[in-house]
Amino acid sequence: LLGGSLTALFLGLQLFGNHFQITYYLLIICLILGVVFFINNLKNKTLPHFAKATAILILGGLLALGSNLSRIWTTQEYASESIRGVSQLESKGASSGSSASQGGGLSKEYAFDWSYDVDESMNLMIPRYMGGSSAQSFLQDKQSKTFKNLRQIRDPQVAQQLSRFTTHYWGNQRFTGGPFYIGAIFLFLFVLSLFLVERKTASWIGISTALLLMISWGDNFKALNYFLFDYFPLFNKFRASTMALNITSFLVILLSALGLQAFFNPSIATEKKRKALLIAAGSTLGICLLAILFAGSIPKGLPTEVYSQLKAAVPNGDSVIRNLNNALISDRASLLRSDALRSLTLILLSFGTLFYYLKSKIKFQYALIGIGVLCLIDLLGVGSRFISKEDYIKQRDYNSFSKATEVDKKIEMDADLHYRVADFRRGLPFSNALTSYFHESVGGYHAAKLMNYQEMIEYYLGDPNKYMHVYGMLNTKYLIQNNEQAINNPLALGNAWFVESFQLVNSADEEIQSIATLQPAQTAVLQKKNATALEGFELNYDPNARIELVGYNPDELTFTYSAASDQLAVFSEVYYPPSKGWNVYLDGQKVDPYMQADFILRALKLPKGQNRELKMKFEPRSYYLGEKIGLASSSAIFLLVAAALFLQFKSQKEEEEEVA
Repeated sequence: LLGGSLTALFLGLQLFGNHFQITYYLLIICLILGVVFFINNLKNKTLPHFAKATAILILGGLLALGSNLSRIWTTQEYASESIRGVSQLESKGASSGSSASQGGGLSKEYAFDWSYDVDESMNLMIPRYMGGSSAQSFLQDKQSKTFKNLRQIRDPQVAQQLSRFTTHYWGNQRFTGGPFYIGAIFLFLFVLSLFLVERKTASWIGISTALLLMISWGDNFKALNYFLFDYFPLFNKFRASTMALNITSFLVILLSALGLQAFFNPSIATEKKRKALLIAAGSTLGICLLAILFAGSIPKGLPTEVYSQLKAAVPNGDSVIRNLNNALISDRASLLRSDALRSLTLILLSFGTLFYYLKSKIKFQYALIGIGVLCLIDLLGVGSRFISKEDYIKQRDYNSFSKATEVDKKIEMDADLHYRVADFRRGLPFSNALTSYFHESVGGYHAAKLMNYQEMIEYYLGDPNKYMHVYGMLNTKYLIQNNEQAINNPLALGNAWFVESFQLVNSADEEIQSIATLQPAQTAVLQKKNATALEGFELNYDPNARIELVGYNPDELTFTYSAASDQLAVFSEVYYPPSKGWNVYLDGQKVDPYMQADFILRALKLPKGQNRELKMKFEPRSYYLGEKIGLASSSAIFLLVAAALFLQFKSQKEEEEEVA
């Protein structure tokens, strides 16, 4: 009861963290743990106990799932409509280079865009094995060989071009803020622990660590990761395979702690400890020593294509560029060598501390404190390289990032209830979050955008000059240019409008392609399968008909309209399947849901009438029912934990009374 209730409690908290990729990796290691313990119970002929324990854990897991059901259910509903889902476009295949594949999930190119190199894994022990951060450059160090050689290039354009390739980092990731450093001492202790911790525990942690490390290699280890991507459930929903290193570091630290516990356990033979200590020291120190000896031949210099291109662009280019290349390799080798020596020293000090403990020269508490202090020095020393005092800013400077500019203030004077802004001051608006401090942005960044919106970005929204009408049908009233000037979009159509006609097409491909020449104010385009409500409908356009947004919240939109005949209205709201929560009410009565139109928008056939009220409300069953189940599950978990602790303390008290 105690184990099951605590499993439910802490798995529930883990799920509440709402990072499903990390949860997924957790489930992988739980699966490995289950297999290892099954084999162990099979050998010991204790399968009934294993079955009972597994059943309790499954029940605990179901309660944890239930306590977070509204978050998980709504996320699952959204995910199928996002770039993690299936595209409507038949022309969109997995090899298109886009973020999504036709069969559902991400494309391999997008999913494995952030992959650790196999040899980059040496960063786990030697932090600057691959140089460190791509934000750090040797041009910041006037004593570096790279800086001195680059100064010899007189052509400023060539020098500027070359300066982009003088960063500390030389791996294959597009950029990185720093290495994923677990710690030389922790890896030394991890190897030590493999030989001291109970075999079944060391096995599942060791296997899990190795598997997650290989997952972090992404497309640098296609044999495993492409197989998992193609055949393992949900694996193709996640990107940035380097995320697996978060769990890897947790497992390394977990086993290291268990290993230290075993090392200080007097019931384990001293000879076994000595043997494990020598193996751990020999392997980790040997790696560091090899890195020191071969540091000069490990790093890369300038990219080959850059080397070839620029050596002809400067006088004596072959020798000048070659010297710069050699200087860059030498500087990177120096970083590698110094950190390898640093790791070697820390491992030696840790080895010495534990060795002298075995010799009874150091007391247990001092040995433990010594290892803790060394780990602290190790991790703080490396961490401060990439997050230093200079990286912290004052509150007033932080606030200045979100301070309204003159153009923002000017736009904010617009009294309209709801309109959108496209901000091009930092490039395309689809990776810019600052706009939303002041305006309802047509852009912004999200790693799992709605599929239909992402496809509109790919087709049209990257070229506002050519496709201003597309921005217009998204009610983009203002466009902020990089000169801090705002222009009015004359094609902005407002929150809703009545169209004069509609066009039916056979597929999503035809629908999105028709947007290029569409006049959205006059015509709506719909797929035939989405327009069953228009069967037999003869649109008699009323030029005097009016529709207006009178109330706006993200989950409730209120319109009023007047029309002398039945009309077709188009709404400047992104289409999301009505079956997932959006209900439509006309004069307080629920009516048929809206349709998908113009690939990205909503459309609705409206009956004639004067001053009629139309509401769209987001009322997802997944949320409301999920919240009720979540409340019940959470209550059950807390009651079970309380009962388990009560019984545990009661049992202990009875045992103590019996002993007395």
